[in-house]
Amino acid sequence: SLQRHLKLSGFSFRELLEQARYDTAIGMLANTDETISDIALRLGYPEPTHFARAFRRMAGVSPGQYRSLHS
Repeated sequence: SLQRHLKLSGFSFRELLEQARYDTAIGMLANTDETISDIALRLGYPEPTHFARAFRRMAGVSPGQYRSLHS
């Protein structure tokens, strides 16, 4: 199964999902005018605050700060 293969590779499904969401988010923040709330919902976060917290954990800055620095 996928989870077994991920475990053998040293990843969990959650880590893979978070990385995919982060990679997509940085592209959307830098290249679109979508609101941060809309990006959060499109990425499957139930609340924009959950997205902001996860993004800050990965990037070290808030989504708004990242957008300011990279657009």
